[in-house]
Amino acid sequence: MEWSILKGAPPAVTVFFIDEGIDTGARIVLREDFALSGLRTIAAAKKYLLKQDATLYRRAIEMLAQPGFAFTPNNGGHRYYPMSNLFLGVVERLLAQTEMKPRNVTE
Repeated sequence: MEWSILKGAPPAVTVFFIDEGIDTGARIVLREDFALSGLRTIAAAKKYLLKQDATLYRRAIEMLAQPGFAFTPNNGGHRYYPMSNLFLGVVERLLAQTEMKPRNVTE
């Protein structure tokens, strides 16, 4: 999440089938972008995103049950490592500058 914010991209939650690596499962079921406007800290943003899990898992199960469902391939993506305190401070400042309310996952 922090890297997305630093890069100016919307943070996303992905539901996918995992393999032995980290974020390397080949089959993505769904990916949902989230606007974090109005969430002023990293802790608040993470808490908000983590609360979306049940809704997204349910949606993923419903999608898997649909005839003709097709996975999105995970083309490797990028591997991001934990941020330094310097970058975390930048992300906190970026979040503090937001003014809109977060988008509800069901919208």
